[in-house]
Amino acid sequence: MREIIGNKTVLKYMEEAVSDNRILGTYLFEGASGTGKLMLARFFAASALCREGAKNVPCGNCSVCERIFSGIHPDVCEVTADEEKTGITVDEIRETVLSAQLTPTESDRKFYIIRPADKMNIQAQNALLKGIEEPPANVTYMLLADDITSLLPTVVSRSYKMKTEELSFESIYNALSEEFTNESKEKIRFASLLSSGSLGKAKLLLNDEEMTEARSKALLYVDAFVKGYDPIKRSLYLEQGQKKDSMLLVLSMINLAARDLLVVKYASEDTELMIYGSAEDAVRASEKANGRSIVKLFDITSELLRSANKNVNASCASSAVNTLI
Repeated sequence: MREIIGNKTVLKYMEEAVSDNRILGTYLFEGASGTGKLMLARFFAASALCREGAKNVPCGNCSVCERIFSGIHPDVCEVTADEEKTGITVDEIRETVLSAQLTPTESDRKFYIIRPADKMNIQAQNALLKGIEEPPANVTYMLLADDITSLLPTVVSRSYKMKTEELSFESIYNALSEEFTNESKEKIRFASLLSSGSLGKAKLLLNDEEMTEARSKALLYVDAFVKGYDPIKRSLYLEQGQKKDSMLLVLSMINLAARDLLVVKYASEDTELMIYGSAEDAVRASEKANGRSIVKLFDITSELLRSANKNVNASCASSAVNTLI
């Protein structure tokens, strides 16, 4: 069992709920992808079902824990949406609700982890309502969602909400350093910076060569920007038609590069840089830069990144940045 990082409030609630035997019928775990929702849901189930742990914390080593954290325990059922599927169907949820009426196989409680719950279509959510309105006393549904606005208000209102936390840069950096001992510190630092508080996202970035390419594009873009190149030339490094994730990765790098230039231009000398490899490189770039233009670049990329979870269009994002004067 991997150690859970952060999420102290959620973990405290779980411990108290198991200790007081007041586990509810439906929970809604809300948080960005990669912030540990699945691990927390499995941990909750293991806390309730493990008989070897101490103080309502699962041992992580017994047969019960091993099967729960591997997703194969018969009383901790996981309903998932595969990448090939458009979502979780009404038939799958109807089957789940019917299954919940059956006696647990090995334990005194059954858990159903539905992920991602925001991939259920409307018919599936309505079918689930029949299950969560009056669940059997020994059944708990755990809904995992990146964006609860996709869920029916009636589903949300009948669920106890637990929001996962964004992790600090230091927490992610330390976790990656401990697990990926062969990776360079620089690469781990970039993955941690661009993770948006998500350890899962950081791991994907660390194993993705696209991150190195995105940094290179971002530095070339900012160099062209500070030299006053026209939008057509700059668009070579931030072209339209990229996939959203690729576009947002480059935007994140541009945002951090703009931040670095503002730091060396206006802040103290000992402030750590994020994208530039050396202070000398950043200083040279900042000397060519107009302060107001860099502020504009930083502000617009920050706003676009804040809108990332609102389905910002990648082509519109690149156009917005490229048209900056």
